[in-house]
Amino acid sequence: ETVSTQSTWGAMRGPPAMSLLLLLLVGLAASLQTIPADSPLVQWMGRVVKPGDGTVHFDWLASGARLAFNGRRLFVQYNSSYSPRYMKTAVWQLEGDEYYPQSVILVDPFPSGQYLLSASGPGEVYFANNVPPQYFSGSPDGVLVTSFTTDGEFLPLGEPFKHSMVFVGDSITAATNIHALGACADHGPMADYSISYSGLLCNHFQANCSVIAVGGKGLVRNCCDNSTHMPEYFLRAIFANPNITYNFRGAGAPDVVVINLGTNDYSHDGSPEFDQQFTAGYVEFMRNITTYYGTSAITFFCAVGPMSVRHASATQAAVDKARLIGLHANVLNLTGPPCDGCAGHPGVQGHYGMYLLARDQIQQVMHW
Repeated sequence: ETVSTQSTWGAMRGPPAMSLLLLLLVGLAASLQTIPADSPLVQWMGRVVKPGDGTVHFDWLASGARLAFNGRRLFVQYNSSYSPRYMKTAVWQLEGDEYYPQSVILVDPFPSGQYLLSASGPGEVYFANNVPPQYFSGSPDGVLVTSFTTDGEFLPLGEPFKHSMVFVGDSITAATNIHALGACADHGPMADYSISYSGLLCNHFQANCSVIAVGGKGLVRNCCDNSTHMPEYFLRAIFANPNITYNFRGAGAPDVVVINLGTNDYSHDGSPEFDQQFTAGYVEFMRNITTYYGTSAITFFCAVGPMSVRHASATQAAVDKARLIGLHANVLNLTGPPCDGCAGHPGVQGHYGMYLLARDQIQQVMHW
């Protein structure tokens, strides 16, 4: 990981040492271009909110933006009355026809300010929130981006990403506990969307992705509390704000929805009665998703594994019943990869194994 510091643009102050330095700084400042966060030159991805004032808000995992520029450096301006404890951002750069991981930027603490996203331009990059919001976001506004700056010019992007995917899940999909660093603890710095199964799938398929995932939560029952379940979280535009419902119709329907829930639901009960409750809740959730987006042309992949298979039969029953009412549903078998991370979760190897399994099964169905 690399640690980002605030931009040096704001540090260029004080009495000049010589006239040449002044000329250099004036020339540098003149070459900067800044665009608002909601500029047409920015393709936002994931679950974001655009209030119409030039800013963009987000806090869900995988939310971020894609930009092209001919400068050497690219900066993002965060400006919020609420400062999360830290911010972790993954950056990919286009090389040929593929995007390659460039860096993971961890800023701790995370005050408002201008931060370096890339220093290897010119080129095209996309960045995404790399840590689940339950570990850093307490603001009803989420993380607020006001602008982007480069020491060159911003360029029109090429074709948009080919596909769109939505992931819904618990701590596995939230990419928590991937890095087993020292004494394991269930908190944000050990999360890493960029090497999670969902992050790897999104990069492989060049998909515009949203990841709606919260550790400890379930479809109809949570592992450790009686509060909000994932179908309710799915409605939220901002994790920390239950009062803003996501604009599903405005966003457009995804090609694929991957649901990986059940591990927490079955941490308490595996009775036949609970199987029926889980199956019914699963079918209702899928049907509601098609209603939110206003189309049944969504392909669902209902995952089992790798931490538990107790919900396998109830998940299969949900897929069977969903097909009977005209939904495109499939079981996604993710059993087998190791749980080599913290707290019994899949780690780096585990998520890569999940990615390989999911990639092949999704390709077979979607012909991508």
